[in-house]
Amino acid sequence: MNIRAAFLRVLAFAAAIAMAFLPVRASAGDIVDSAAEAERLLAASEPVEALAAAEAAYDATWRAIPLSFRKALFVDGKPAGFGRYTPRQSATFKAGDEIVVYAEPVGYAYGVKGGDGAENGGKDEGDESFTIDLDADLEVRTGGGQILASSEGFSRLSQTAAIRERAFNVTLEFAFTGLKPGDYVLAVTLRDVHSDKKGTFELPFVMDAPKPQSRPAEE
Repeated sequence: MNIRAAFLRVLAFAAAIAMAFLPVRASAGDIVDSAAEAERLLAASEPVEALAAAEAAYDATWRAIPLSFRKALFVDGKPAGFGRYTPRQSATFKAGDEIVVYAEPVGYAYGVKGGDGAENGGKDEGDESFTIDLDADLEVRTGGGQILASSEGFSRLSQTAAIRERAFNVTLEFAFTGLKPGDYVLAVTLRDVHSDKKGTFELPFVMDAPKPQSRPAEE
């Protein structure tokens, strides 16, 4: 495999994505310039510097895109972490079943805290931490689009790390008891606390009819 060619394809893909979402806090010029610099450094056999330039292009792309989702799906059981989940083979549930949703948001912003825990306005103080904070809204709709239930801000999903964490996932758990058998849509909107971004994913599901209880055999 031609590593250099694959590397450049990744950079070109990142630039193309960001161009589609101008002008959200970054311009296509920022991304293209960083990608071109990465290519120049790679050709000059300066791999570490090339990687830094590529990361700058990736950072600019991240800032430019709206809040979106790499993945959003029903899973079996509670995920063990980022990418560590078992997809649910069926989107059919019974009343009272635990419904677990796994999602990987991208494009969110970060809050920045100094070493004393105070907000420092994004200044680089060397010992800062970076927070992800997303407020979640919920809608349950019929297959025809009628909203049956909604909840705004039912959960805040947060994480704090010493780096700007990109491998971030959310897990949401539900149990619906009042839905009749039929087709439904679960719509979840995440609102970024640290920017004006928000994104929504929708997961169709089916509520199955309960099995009829068998009568005891007559003697």
